Amino acid sequence: MRTRLTFFPKLFIDGRLVIVEIGAGQAISTVRRFGERCDGRFIRINPSDWQVSRARAIGLQGNALETLRQIDDING
Repeated sequence: MRTRLTFFPKLFIDGRLVIVEIGAGQAISTVRRFGERCDGRFIRINPSDWQVSRARAIGLQGNALETLRQIDDING
């Protein structure tokens, strides 16, 4: 899996995978499990199912586009 992901260099910070999961509610369990199992930083954006269950993970409650814009504003 990591070999395939290396084609996307912006997915890595300091050599560590960063996963941003957007809108994958509990109905899409395969996407949720992928993000939760990967050994990297993990950000979940979802209006209702935003909770995360592991360390080095951030759950953000909200609409995807609005939340991404707010993140972009913070990062300048």
